Amino acid sequence: MNFDQIVKELMIFFYQFIEPFLSAEKEVVSIHAALVKLRQIRPGKAKAKQATFKKKYIKVWQRILSMLRKARCLRGHVDYVPHIQLLKNINCYIDPNFHQDIFEISTQLSAAFYIQYFQLRNRAAKEQVIALFQAQTNGAVENTHVNRAQTEDDFT
Repeated sequence: MNFDQIVKELMIFFYQFIEPFLSAEKEVVSIHAALVKLRQIRPGKAKAKQATFKKKYIKVWQRILSMLRKARCLRGHVDYVPHIQLLKNINCYIDPNFHQDIFEISTQLSAAFYIQYFQLRNRAAKEQVIALFQAQTNGAVENTHVNRAQTEDDFT
């Protein structure tokens, strides 16, 4: 796990999709301070520091997701752009190992969960979310077919 890269992707999402719309909010200033502290943690191989990093990383993402759920200027006023961009690149912005902890779920993310979690009301946004999940699912299926074909070739 590359901790520097994980923090860098988190900061990119925050400064690109949250901060421009909510720069005057107290919560944004608080999250900015938490990002600075998170970046200063150098976990290395120390398990205690890794656990601390993980807790703080999850907490920062949960605060950002809370803002995405509640802040009006991040929702309909901008056609749910931050939500859609997060979904398009979710494995880039949020380390896949942390999805379940951040979203506080025990299963994989689905379109229905994502729509309900963020309370998306815009029909176009809902359709985009469904299309993105279908594309991700189809890509995963195509990749498994390619992997199966490669393994079958290895045995012949």
